[in-house]
Amino acid sequence: MKIIIAFIIMIALTVSANAEQFILRPTAECCDSDTVFMPGSWMVLLDENGTVGRVELSKPGPFVLNGIGKGKYDMIVGAEGYYPKKFTDMEIGADSNFDYELVRVLMPVTTSVLEGHLIIRFRKMTKNKQIRKILDDVGVGVLKDGRSKNDSKKPEHKIDRLYSYAQVHVTYDRSANVRDLIERILLVPSVTDCKPISFGFGK
Repeated sequence: MKIIIAFIIMIALTVSANAEQFILRPTAECCDSDTVFMPGSWMVLLDENGTVGRVELSKPGPFVLNGIGKGKYDMIVGAEGYYPKKFTDMEIGADSNFDYELVRVLMPVTTSVLEGHLIIRFRKMTKNKQIRKILDDVGVGVLKDGRSKNDSKKPEHKIDRLYSYAQVHVTYDRSANVRDLIERILLVPSVTDCKPISFGFGK
């Protein structure tokens, strides 16, 4: 029994020794000259088993998560003043690096969007049946395509297959909190991107 306990303790020490403090800092490129994330910003880190950790800021600063091991992760960033963004298949801990800067441009929350509409992208291998179930589960609407009112067949989401992903244009209830809705959609492992349709310079 003592040998088993000692073995378990040894494994625990090995795991903790390999775990590090993951830090994500903003840059002027991503956040319009901000060098810290503002209060209300949040970040979620996910691996193949689900959510590894979530941090929400009550004061300005970087995102910090303790106990993160080397590996491949997806990361969702909800910077205050911007729409949430997902970054997939991040190699964290390569070359023992756990301190990162976000340089990708985030989409600012703006009135220059087509309200009630979102574009959702899925991993290429996600089957159409699975995509439609996910969209039903999160409660987004089917984009109407001019179907006759006499057509009794239930409308289905139109899925566009592109080179590296599948894309769907959906609708949502405009009374919903769109940032919360986007976060909920991005938490789905097969989703790679979810954003409003912007009228501003292709962002």
